[in-house]
Amino acid sequence: MIRIGICDDEAYMLELISEKIKNYMAANHMDLSLLQYESGLKMLESGEKFDVIFLDIKMKGPDGVETAKRMRAKGFKGHVVFITVSEEDVYRAFKVETFDYLLKPLDEEEFKHTMKRILMSFRNRYEGRMLIRHDGEWSVILFHDIIYAEVINRKIHLRLTDGRDIEYYDQLKRMRERLDGRFCRCHRSYIVNSDHIAGVAHGKELMMDNRDVIPISRTYSETFNKEYFSYIEEWCDD
Repeated sequence: MIRIGICDDEAYMLELISEKIKNYMAANHMDLSLLQYESGLKMLESGEKFDVIFLDIKMKGPDGVETAKRMRAKGFKGHVVFITVSEEDVYRAFKVETFDYLLKPLDEEEFKHTMKRILMSFRNRYEGRMLIRHDGEWSVILFHDIIYAEVINRKIHLRLTDGRDIEYYDQLKRMRERLDGRFCRCHRSYIVNSDHIAGVAHGKELMMDNRDVIPISRTYSETFNKEYFSYIEEWCDD
């Protein structure tokens, strides 16, 4: 499921964009959670987690660019799509890692192109999976569902987004070889999913989005920083 937030202080545009997104997602057989906001302040105060946000640049109160900046400061790592009447407005938005922008009035082909890029990005991100054996049965684990992996007493514990802790016998080094670029080794006992890192404290600890805190060891610090920031830069440039 893709979680999308739309913010526009014009009721007509809010409904128009919502309908277009709903129709496109339905046509592409994608599950959707969509929330509407009539001001940037209401979106910020909602506390909701989004994969994509559509923001009107010219709004009262915090405008679209300021809303995006505050969302980034709160840990939002998803795609930002700006909606504006002028391309000149978009130049102010470069610092908030803009994914795309749409001009008013909305052009149908441009809108579809933006949505196609969004879906391609998420399909690539959610593709990865691995097969593991635990408790006498086989399970398929999606990469996206892994928050981090920890070794305890020769067993790997997978901390998953649904709250489960699945344990099985393997080595972190061998597990890392099965994963993709979003996963980083930050400690001899931990591999973390960069998509679930909510913050880095003083270069020594990682705050995951499930509120667990993971140490960064001196041994792996340099490698972790290189892998993590390389992945973030690549993802933001998609």
